[in-house]
Amino acid sequence: EGEGTDRLRDEELPDDFPAIPGIDRVRAARTLGHNRAFFLRLLKDPRARALIDNFAGQWWLIRNIDVAFKDVAMFPQWNDVLRASMKQEMQRFAEQFLAKDRDMLEMMTAKDTEVDAALAAHYGLDGQFGDAFVPVDFGDLPFQGILNKAGIMTVLSHADHTSPVKRGKWVLESLLCQAPPPPPPGVDTKLDPIEGKTQREILEQHRQKAECIGCHLTMDPLGFGLEHYDPLGAWRDLDNGLPIDATGTLPSGAPFADGLEMQTLISQEPDFVRCVARKTFVYALGRATGLADVPYIDAMVDGFTANKRRFSDLVVSLVTSDPFRMRRGDPAM
Repeated sequence: EGEGTDRLRDEELPDDFPAIPGIDRVRAARTLGHNRAFFLRLLKDPRARALIDNFAGQWWLIRNIDVAFKDVAMFPQWNDVLRASMKQEMQRFAEQFLAKDRDMLEMMTAKDTEVDAALAAHYGLDGQFGDAFVPVDFGDLPFQGILNKAGIMTVLSHADHTSPVKRGKWVLESLLCQAPPPPPPGVDTKLDPIEGKTQREILEQHRQKAECIGCHLTMDPLGFGLEHYDPLGAWRDLDNGLPIDATGTLPSGAPFADGLEMQTLISQEPDFVRCVARKTFVYALGRATGLADVPYIDAMVDGFTANKRRFSDLVVSLVTSDPFRMRRGDPAM
């Protein structure tokens, strides 16, 4: 072992590291690299639910649904029932990837979800629905992937209007792991609606200012792609009575016509796959990444892409890596 480094002890593993009765967690971490079936058993254990509640709750902002605020005069459909339904839909969607090993690229492209009666009406789905959540396919309806979930669109909006800035910033940071420069001191980042203008037109005028263009150049086009989804994530054709222009470009320069194409293109970006690996790494270790971590994240990405982009591949690579198995600091601690 290197100086100032020793092996991770059981009590130092994350509290929600998957466990099953009678299995020592350190032994589990060592076993994972050799036994995928064992790892899948761990994920099915009820205590692994914390992985969804905490990891997806932070990354996908699921927890923020609980505190989302809306102007009920403008959106009378906003109530605790719809709030709870949005949250449960996103938790069920997360389970498909974190507990059931679905291809993580489908996080951006999946046309299926699970809904109850409240969400079915919200999305405009035909059919009979009740209180129970049931699987559905959106078919030709303009919804797919994580970015068209009503819950996350609700969180990434203001009380009375959408926020292309909030939405674009989240896509940039949380799906591509690229950080925009911070806004200049004293700049008001909330741009209220203006009669006769769309949010896009307001932002395009705002970013003509020299002090603002640096922040908005990469964020805004990603947010514009999601302008068809109102502050509650329901589809709309108009913004402030005017047609919506949802075209834009990814930071890589790839153009898209709308939010659906944007999500599909993001799923094909190398930065997206790497960002999924990096988010997993940061969550598990509880710290930011550094230059010394690059080879380990590269190895995670290689294992992830060589198979079927399963979350279990990321975790197997992670928990058998030196950064996870070893800790830095005073060996006496």
